[in-house]
Amino acid sequence: MLRDVSRHVALTLVDEFFAQDQFKALCQAHSQLIFDPQTAAGRTIYLEKIGRQSIEGTWVPMTIETWRFRDVKTREPVASFELIFAKAGFLGRSLGLTQSPSPFLFDAFCAPVGYGELFITFDKIGITRTSLPKQ
Repeated sequence: MLRDVSRHVALTLVDEFFAQDQFKALCQAHSQLIFDPQTAAGRTIYLEKIGRQSIEGTWVPMTIETWRFRDVKTREPVASFELIFAKAGFLGRSLGLTQSPSPFLFDAFCAPVGYGELFITFDKIGITRTSLPKQ
């Protein structure tokens, strides 16, 4: 009986087992923080609304969220990065413990190195953040 239960649990985690390699590859491919402090200093920027998009062909549901900051006057990109999110596989979603459970076998989130300090850097070099400019 216990062997059957453990076999069933292992089978329901197989999607996460394969998804972790997909997630790792996506994280490596999207791990770049594009930002040059020297050319960005003193500008006024806004966050371009792009939102999350589903990533097709993955073993578990995954999304990518693009953050792009543009210069208010020129509209040229000043900084950008992407975040990758994963949800649980079949077992985690079937349990229904939370609205969007995280995978059991790997972290559900990845981001480029330095993205967490970006707003601090903006402040240090005199970048002003504002809302989306009127058209």
